[in-house]
This record gives sequence, structure tokens and C-alpha cells, in this order.
Amino acid sequence: MMRVGIYLISLGIFILVLGEITFPLNTTLNVNNSSMYIIPPWYEKAKVSVNSGSFLIVYHNYTYILLVKGSITIKPASILYGVGNASILLEGYKIFYNQSYIAVGIFLIIVGVGLEIIRFKRKKDHQF
Repeated sequence: MMRVGIYLISLGIFILVLGEITFPLNTTLNVNNSSMYIIPPWYEKAKVSVNSGSFLIVYHNYTYILLVKGSITIKPASILYGVGNASILLEGYKIFYNQSYIAVGIFLIIVGVGLEIIRFKRKKDHQF
């Protein structure tokens, strides 16, 4: 019998490990006279630098910051409104950016352990 349980356990552990790793990939975006830009949630953080104009940063809980000049480090999944010229440095790429990968990884591990227990019991019963 093929050891599918071992493969499922390994895949579950692999998914859990990949979800915790933040890859050192950085991207710089320039925003020119844009009315709205959504900062993607798959990055760990974003540094917004305003060169000219004014920008309003709205977080997911509807708190906001008005940035006229200078720079600020913000959380992902924020919305940037404004007119002017700004650059955004996105840092820390994550493959799994929400928490559902934890449920999938644990589910695969539990199913794999269950299959291995069933396989072990069947093997034990066939020996006698």
C-alpha cells in the first residue's frame, strides 16, 4: 500500500513553513496624480514617501493619516488617496498572506496521521 499519509503530513508541514516565511523581495512603485491606490496585502509593510502633493492613508479599520510631506511606514491592505507625486516601497513578500493556510496545513497533517494509523492497524492485524 502506498504511504499517502506520509505525503499528506509532509505537504501540511511544508505549507505551514512556507506560510511563516517572509521572502526578501522589495518593489518600488511611483504614484503620479493618482486618485486611489490599494497597497497589496501580500507584502509585510510599505513605506510611503510623498514628494509633492498630499495623500490620505486609510487603514482597514477606517483610521486615517494625512501625509503632506515626508515618509511613513504603514501596514498592508491600506488605501492611498490623493493627488501629487509619491513613491511606495513594498517590503517582505509573503506567499500566504491570510491565516487560512494554517487550517489547510493542519487539516492535511491530521488526515495524514489518520491514514497512517489506519495503515498501521491493518498491517498489525495481517501479521497474526
